[in-house]
Amino acid sequence: MNSKHAKPNELLDSKRQDILNAAILVFSKHPYRLANTNDISASAGISKGLLFHYFATKKALYLNALEYSTRLVSKQMATEGTFIKMRRAYNAVICD
Repeated sequence: MNSKHAKPNELLDSKRQDILNAAILVFSKHPYRLANTNDISASAGISKGLLFHYFATKKALYLNALEYSTRLVSKQMATEGTFIKMRRAYNAVICD
């Protein structure tokens, strides 16, 4: 997609995207209450302060990560086609 013509809410700056990817990784390994924002910020390669600059609370980060991962999986599944390809797409986004 040409970013020049993309809708603003479809674009994520690279740092926000890094944080969301790190959050998906940590939240996929630990239940919400055990997931640690220190681990997320370390995985994203940022300070905890910058993490909270982008997301005011752990809950906000979790909900954004959930929405982001759902959009990634949906987008991947839409381009794949068959159920097996959809499952592979899901695994590629969530498990990698």
